[in-house]
Amino acid sequence: MENSPNPLSKGLTTDELLNLLFKKGYPESSLKRTYHIFYTKGQISRSIILPLVVKGERTLLIVDYDPSLRGLSCGERPLLAIARIFFDPPPYFALLTNLRDFILIEVASQKIQKGGPEIIPTYEELLKYNSKEKKPYRIDLEEKILGLYLSGG
Repeated sequence: MENSPNPLSKGLTTDELLNLLFKKGYPESSLKRTYHIFYTKGQISRSIILPLVVKGERTLLIVDYDPSLRGLSCGERPLLAIARIFFDPPPYFALLTNLRDFILIEVASQKIQKGGPEIIPTYEELLKYNSKEKKPYRIDLEEKILGLYLSGG
């Protein structure tokens, strides 16, 4: 993946993401900052850090930041795998952004929406969300996908 020539610091990135979510009505109490996940499978051991996770009675949305200005789409499938492997039940949505472009993934159906910050659902919409379509998935395949991504393959 290509990195932005002027990548933002992690603190500034999280602040920008928080501001976007606050504008969409997300309460401070629903936001978990710097969410750490540790992945080990075979010879791969990696720490994964999501800048934000939105929780209600369950996990509603996970947010990942990638400074890439060209290859943001490369992170779609691994983020979906993270949502399915590490969250039970999986969150409703996964959001991938470089703060210029946004990709919103409906986890249950794998539907993808691309655009600007306007594609981020409001907190009210998240609370009322009900997926009508669910694609089956196998956790072992999700682990292989994530493992390939984390190993650089």
